[in-house]
Amino acid sequence: MSLLKTENVVMKFGGVVAVNNLNIDIKKGELAALIGPNGAGKTTAFNVITGVYNPTKGKVLFSPEDSHGVASEIDITGKKPNKITHLGIARTFQNIRLFRELTVLENVMVATHVNVNYSFLSATLRLPKAVKGELKAKKDCEFLLERLGLINFKDEKASSLPYGKQRHLEIARALATNPQLLLLDEPAAGMNPQETDALTTLIYKLKTDFDLTIFMIEHHMDLVMEISDHIYVLDFGCTIARGTPEQVQNDPKVIEAYLGVDADVED
Repeated sequence: MSLLKTENVVMKFGGVVAVNNLNIDIKKGELAALIGPNGAGKTTAFNVITGVYNPTKGKVLFSPEDSHGVASEIDITGKKPNKITHLGIARTFQNIRLFRELTVLENVMVATHVNVNYSFLSATLRLPKAVKGELKAKKDCEFLLERLGLINFKDEKASSLPYGKQRHLEIARALATNPQLLLLDEPAAGMNPQETDALTTLIYKLKTDFDLTIFMIEHHMDLVMEISDHIYVLDFGCTIARGTPEQVQNDPKVIEAYLGVDADVED
């Protein structure tokens, strides 16, 4: 079953078409990737899906499951980012966005406020429901930190973490919103080979352990080809290829887009 679909999405900035007739269909439980050269429109597509931009044309459809496991399709086109997060879509960013002066644990706990079931007044007055909710949130966040290898850093400032651990922390914070779909925008950006290998293992483990559907933008092709079930390729805002890793790797249009040469030209 489809968890996320876009239908003929167009995103224009003035006379520039950043995304042109984007049609994606991500199934529940899938690990999909969106790749393409710099400036292809990948992050713009993510921004449309998560409500940062209201598309010029087209629809974004999301089908989350309720507590009984029943899915219902919702048109989330143009909804505010916080509403989309509440429905079950979380994301990370190409440039790490942490609260650098807060502790590792505090960074993750901030995200749990999306799903609280008590009022601001209850929290301010420290009423029993709010206290109980905060204790549960802390326990849940410590569980996430444990799973992502960050529990030993929980009381340290986020700014003190090594770069790779900061990436893990951003993912932990996204998971704290209890998403059904996790969007990762270049999670391996700036990582060394060892950190990238560790991240590859982590992403696959998260998909399995948390029953997540994952959609990622990534330039590290080894990572993409190793763990992706389905790949979409953008170039100048247009989808030029889609399919399995093997199909995409052997597509002449993809080779031309990445190498800047005609794939049919022989030496």
